[in-house]
Amino acid sequence: MQVESRRALAVMDVGVCLCERFRFERSVLFLRTMARFDVIFSARTAQIPFIKHLVYFLNAMSITCFFQEDISPVDNKSWQTQWFNVAEDCVKIVCLLCKDYPKSEPCCDEFATARKKKKHLVIWMDEPSVIETHDKNDWNGEVRMYATNGGQGIMRPADVETNVEVYKAFLRTAAEGIYKGVKGSAWTGGAIVSRTTNAR
Repeated sequence: MQVESRRALAVMDVGVCLCERFRFERSVLFLRTMARFDVIFSARTAQIPFIKHLVYFLNAMSITCFFQEDISPVDNKSWQTQWFNVAEDCVKIVCLLCKDYPKSEPCCDEFATARKKKKHLVIWMDEPSVIETHDKNDWNGEVRMYATNGGQGIMRPADVETNVEVYKAFLRTAAEGIYKGVKGSAWTGGAIVSRTTNAR
């Protein structure tokens, strides 16, 4: 009888712990959902490692960030709904334009939203010429046009993959440019990319 009582109490303790944990996780989710982020990222999944490094720099500058890994699987809203909810209240939307970006309809929708709200900051992960010549489809027109017109943004250096110091400098430059954009200064992370000059 005593063994059964102890077992019942143990089960109750576990149940209480699980309930408390669930309540805590929901509270954290609620706070994160209600929070206003400074920056949200629009990028292909392959760019997440770079974004993580960039977020590290931005967090050190007290800039709050939201990207793919912040999408909550517990939330009953779709990942796109969660993204657009955050985008509505954030200060800047940082778009990492790469050769595969125009292939993604969700990415192109995010870019169009960023442009419409005048919140866009662009990091060129590939040359604009690569992006502007991408095959046309029903959703990538605005991205391709931005590349064709030499839209403003910071250009990733060519040797960033092989030179650690260049990579670090690129991260710092991008973080400083985003910080200035969030704080209301002019975007100075990179020169305006033209079709005749290499803005590295």
